[in-house]
Amino acid sequence: MKATTGFCSFVKDKSTNLSHSTKHSKQYDKNVIICCSRNKITGLQRCLLLEDIVVVHAYTDTAYNRSSFHFAGGPSQIASIASDLVSRVFDRVSGRILESDAETDNDSSAHPTVGLVDHIAVMPLEYTQEINTKGLKEEGRAAIESSPFSHTPSALIALQIGQTIKARHSDQQILYYGDAHPSKTSLATIRRDFTDFFRPSSNASTRPSVSIITIGAPTHGFVENYNVRLHSKCPRKLATTLTKRIRMESNGKVEALTLAYSHGRHEVATNLLEPSVYSAEQVQAVVDDWELGNGQALVECGYRVGTTVEQCLEAILATGHERIAHDDQVRQQQERYLRCN
Repeated sequence: MKATTGFCSFVKDKSTNLSHSTKHSKQYDKNVIICCSRNKITGLQRCLLLEDIVVVHAYTDTAYNRSSFHFAGGPSQIASIASDLVSRVFDRVSGRILESDAETDNDSSAHPTVGLVDHIAVMPLEYTQEINTKGLKEEGRAAIESSPFSHTPSALIALQIGQTIKARHSDQQILYYGDAHPSKTSLATIRRDFTDFFRPSSNASTRPSVSIITIGAPTHGFVENYNVRLHSKCPRKLATTLTKRIRMESNGKVEALTLAYSHGRHEVATNLLEPSVYSAEQVQAVVDDWELGNGQALVECGYRVGTTVEQCLEAILATGHERIAHDDQVRQQQERYLRCN
């Protein structure tokens, strides 16, 4: 099944898991991915006409103090749920963020972030240049349509989310990227030029700032995330050779970053910018070849952090008992993440 128009949004932030009590306040990094779609398939049309929305995936990694939530639904649902969730994060967490920071040691495995809400990405289930503001709130639609540059559907939703957040929390600095940026500037460039994300020696890269959010729509469409966790016997210097190898072999189709993980381990975190051109399987093949070339077992595991287009479509098309079973599975999986990390 194929969506003729679709969107996905990813939010990464430093915050308390909203489903847990304040005793988890040290776990303050959260990512949210939100997907939405419209197409000619009867099932999807029905879901979107009913303003349906579904949690596709929920992930928590306590070693990095982060969680991610992936939603699928229509444009108005996506814009609404993303802005509402972010507002709840600010309302419930920002007031005690300094206290939780004071209690938290400088963890060498802290995941880089630009703010309390680090990242919101709106991505299509199928890339399209069609401009359609139907379903967005009137005030957001008017502001977007008066903008001097054109937008993809994903960018329209990203801008709606950013404007809604700004209206509710005027102290927030919204940094747009990709198709939501006038120059289509990439997320990596925004992070590098305007934040401390890539400066691990800076306190701001590992401690959340309440006042900065990156929001955008990746230029090439749906981005997949794939991480490679290495054994503790693999030093950082060697780990960086894998990072560079993945960048080189993918010819710029994959972004890769070496990160410290727990218990002396490292990870290579990757963003697959065009997964239909360079897939997670191809990344893993590079990893396998790199490990073989080093003559020892260095890789602990390779795993997806996010979702795929197929997973989003399957989730939103599920109805009745299938949807109930899906929701139960997502909840139970996140509970396992919380226990095993």
